[in-house]
Amino acid sequence: MKCVLIIGLWKDESWRTDSWLRALMNALQEAPESLKVVMPAYTCDPTTCEADLRVVSFPHTDIDRLLTAVETADGVLLAGDLIDADTSGPGTFLTSQHRGLVYVAGVSWLAAQVGIPILLYAVGVAPDIGETGRRLLSDVCEVAWRITVRDAISRQVLIDLGAPSERVEVVTDIRRLAAEALELLVSAPSPWPPGDRRQVLESVRRRSRGESITPVVARWVEDEVSRLSIRAAASARRDPSLVRVIAPQFFDLSGQRVIFGGAERYLIELTGVLRDLGADVEVVQMATGSEWERSAFGLRVVGIPAANFFEIEPALYRAGASRPALTVHLAFWTAGRVTPPPSIGISHGVFWDQAYYQSPEHARYHRDRILEAIEALDVLVSVDANTVNWLRTVSVRLAEKCLRIPNFVDLRQYRPSARDDDRNVVVLYPRRLVTDRGFWLMAEVIPYLVQDHPDLVVELVGDHAGEAERQEAERLMARFPGRVRWWTVPFDEMPDVYRTADIVVLPTLYAEGTSLACLEAMACGKAVVATRVGGLPELIIDEYNGLLVEPTAPAVRGALERLIGDPALRTRLGRRAVETARAFDIVDWRARWRNLLRTFWAPTGPTVLA
Repeated sequence: MKCVLIIGLWKDESWRTDSWLRALMNALQEAPESLKVVMPAYTCDPTTCEADLRVVSFPHTDIDRLLTAVETADGVLLAGDLIDADTSGPGTFLTSQHRGLVYVAGVSWLAAQVGIPILLYAVGVAPDIGETGRRLLSDVCEVAWRITVRDAISRQVLIDLGAPSERVEVVTDIRRLAAEALELLVSAPSPWPPGDRRQVLESVRRRSRGESITPVVARWVEDEVSRLSIRAAASARRDPSLVRVIAPQFFDLSGQRVIFGGAERYLIELTGVLRDLGADVEVVQMATGSEWERSAFGLRVVGIPAANFFEIEPALYRAGASRPALTVHLAFWTAGRVTPPPSIGISHGVFWDQAYYQSPEHARYHRDRILEAIEALDVLVSVDANTVNWLRTVSVRLAEKCLRIPNFVDLRQYRPSARDDDRNVVVLYPRRLVTDRGFWLMAEVIPYLVQDHPDLVVELVGDHAGEAERQEAERLMARFPGRVRWWTVPFDEMPDVYRTADIVVLPTLYAEGTSLACLEAMACGKAVVATRVGGLPELIIDEYNGLLVEPTAPAVRGALERLIGDPALRTRLGRRAVETARAFDIVDWRARWRNLLRTFWAPTGPTVLA
């Protein structure tokens, strides 16, 4: 059974006339799964509150029960009017004397520390709030998952306090808002395990009683609580020059081998932009066993032991890591409830366009996980329009967070050049040997092509995913010696690989964005065969700058057969491909990222504009 904690400043029995609260209570009581609702009584009779609203209630000054409610809560809702007319002094923070916004901010701060999602539900905010109240409300907005207000005045007050305008929503449809709040609470994952948060809560409980606590925990609690501010608490552990990138993998999980792929190349280029702006960049990824630290391509990579990719960030902060000035999730779906603001996530293309994610046992979970991750971010950068269009069909509100920055190609490295040897026709597959990139489709097509065309050579250039792919590549080379080749090269040698090819094939089955390999092949003037998947149709216009086909072996084989036998068509498509690639110059990509980064993070070092 999930537990919802509702915090409000209703005096006497004013909650009885709050239509927004009534709508929420009705939605909670009609929920398909059982919910426990806890609502501390603020200067009113808890017994009356329990009987009328069918909730668990107690005086908001009962710190023991309040902390227990936080410990067992799966979500916290701040509701009603947030005013500071009765706000107590700073020294009452999380004690039985707390009142007003000190009470509201204290519960919010504590919930944020242990990873519990916080929602501002249809709050009303007066424009005459004093300086202390303004600071406290600003801090509350910083940790809230979602902010909804009941009128335009309240929205403007919160925006004036520094809340991003796109995160503050005026809602007039009471029933819709109640339903959305319920959906967020029900779909939210469990916060930190009770054992992990009990130490924090017990320390606060002992502090409120004036009891002694262990020196280490005492320093942590006193340092945090004494600042009386969520933002100050965060800032105390924030490194103003640090930009932390959360990556699923850059090295393998043991930290022994670098993973070569499009996302890793993207990270290397993005790190260059951040460093030009003066950032100290730290890449954090999942690890097995113990924590490790490695360096590659000028990057400092830290491996954090975690149960899965979603737990990288929670494990990092449970270990006491400082908070960065900015967090970038290289794969947006690793973001979650503990991601500190400001944060940017990157979608490298829709990855849920395959049967696994659409099966009845997985579809709802993965959809909710994707939306939860986007909810936690300030901005979602998508490399294509596919992600944005999908999101718009699910949540217009979340789609407003999206910014499309297509992938890039370095036109100074990737450029057309004549082949030295024109005796053979070379078909290049410049990808990792994995299912989603169409390796097994190619393995089906290659024997027919090689047998039908004596002057054809097929080159597979990319790392393999596993033993089965390695064995298949070696089997093809053994069956067609000299006609099928397979090897890997470093990133900086790929321009030479493209220049020796005539045709580049990208037979993607799913999980594709605006492919780096596609852009590089186009910039080198190659005739491209690509499947109609993900972001590839944003690059290839069928029959104009390449051939776009369905993701099936017959379709891919037919397009390749056509290009193998028609040199003039290859030339025409390649010339137009070069023209298209100019719109994706890496210089423009870097400029767009610099502009975005400057809206969330103030550089501390010298700025390089080139």
